[in-house]
Parts: sequence; C-alpha cells; structure tokens
Amino acid sequence: MEREVELEHRALEASTALARVQLKLLYEMVAHFNMRTADESTAKATELEQKVALLKVECATLNQELQDMEARTRRGQKKSSEEANQVLQVQTWQEEVERAHQGQREAESKLASLEAEMQKLRVETAAMKRDAEHYSRQEHVELEKRYRELTDLLYYKQTQLEAMASEKAVAEFQLEKEAKRLQEVQLDAERNRVSRRASSSWEEDTDIRALESLPLHHRHMTGATVQLQKAAKLLDTGAVRATRFLWRYPTARVILLFYLVFVHLFLMYLLHRLQEQADTFSSKEVAISMGFANQTLP
Repeated sequence: MEREVELEHRALEASTALARVQLKLLYEMVAHFNMRTADESTAKATELEQKVALLKVECATLNQELQDMEARTRRGQKKSSEEANQVLQVQTWQEEVERAHQGQREAESKLASLEAEMQKLRVETAAMKRDAEHYSRQEHVELEKRYRELTDLLYYKQTQLEAMASEKAVAEFQLEKEAKRLQEVQLDAERNRVSRRASSSWEEDTDIRALESLPLHHRHMTGATVQLQKAAKLLDTGAVRATRFLWRYPTARVILLFYLVFVHLFLMYLLHRLQEQADTFSSKEVAISMGFANQTLP
C-alpha cells in the first residue's frame, strides 16, 4: 500500500511538472509570436519610410529642375531676337519641363499611394499589436485559470489520498479489534459450553439423588418439574438462535408469533394434564393409606 501511495504521489508530481512545462512553453510561444510580429511590422514600416524619403528627395530634385527650366524658358522668351536654334532649344526645354511635370505628378501619385499604404500598414500594425496584446492577456488568463484548476485538482487528489489512507488505517484497526473480540467470544463460548456441560451433568446427578430420596408421587412431581426445566432450557437456546434468525429474516416473525402461541397453549395443556395426573395419583395413595384400596363404592 505504501508503494502504491508513493507511486500515486509521483504520478501527481509528474502531472504537475508537465502542466508547468506546458505553461512555460505556451508563454514562450506567445512571447515569440509577439516579438516576431512586432519585428516584421517594424521592418516593413522602416522600409516604407525609406522609400518615402527617397521619393521626397526625388520630388525635391524634380521641383528644382522644373524651376530652373521655367527660369530658362522665361529668359529665352525675353530674347525673341535670338536665333532659330534657341527657339528649338526653348521647345526642347518646354518638352523637358512637361516631362518634368509629368514625372512630378507620377511621383506625387506614387508618394500618395505609398503614404496611403504606409498609413494602412500603421493601422494594421496597431491592430495586430492590440490583437497580440489581447491574445496574450486572454491566453495568460486562460493559462492562469488552467493552472489554478490543476492546482485545485492536485490538492483534491492529495486530500483524497490522505482520507483513503486514514480510512484504511481505521479499517485495519477495527478489523484487528473485531478479530480479537471474535477470539474472546469464541473462548467465552467454549468456556460456557464446558461449564454448561458440567453443570447439566451435576444437576442431573443431583436430581436423580433427590428423586431417590422422595416418595413416589413426589418423584413424579419432581420428574415433571425437571422435564419442565429441561424444556425451558431448550426454549431459551432456541429463542437465542431464533432471535438471530429473525434479525436477518423479518418474514419469519409472523411464523414465530404463531409458534409461540402454539407452545404456550401446549404448555398450558401439559401443565393441566400433569396436574390432573398428580391429583389422581395423590388421591389413590391417600385411599391406599386409609385402607380403601379394595373397597368399591355402592
């Protein structure tokens, strides 16, 4: 039994250790997931910020070039008396200015799209952070709840084991006590049986000796009394056994009631018959002693 209790304690300790390891792994997984999500979001945001900075520099350069070209165009328009090659150069500059405007518009649209994407990424990053924090808090609460449940279960199992051990000790003590009591009862029964046998034999001898010293009618009366005493003893032993039997089988109580009534009536009848016999026998002895034995009534 001690070995079984020790094994059960070891199993409970192993289950507790396993639960703690699972809790630790879950904490590490949640932390790693949060760190990884935050790192990826930060890297993507940094990359987008770098792209935005480059686009801003490019836009500034294009604006500067556009301003230079516009200044050149204005200076070229003031010199209307210049040669035709200057006109061609002005047209070329105008085309370049137009292309610069087009590039600026494209850069601005691209910058706007990148800013929108960056804003969207920021919103998604904030939402992911909130979800990660909520998930981590929820997981933490669930893990704490599970840990408390496991702790309560472990405490309950330990309490059950202690209660079972105490009940087993009490049962063993009661069993030993009942065994000793049974041995004592058996010894007392043997002693009572021997004493009853000795007393019954001594009573029979005493009754026989007493009967030998008594007259004939007294002998009959004493014999009837002895028979009644024996019947009473038999009834006593039968009553003890019948009590045990009736304690186990309640349906036999009605039968016992009828049996007792029958025995009572039988004893009354037996006493009445014995009394009549005793009276008849005593009247005969009185008549014999007075000399009326051979006389007949008229």
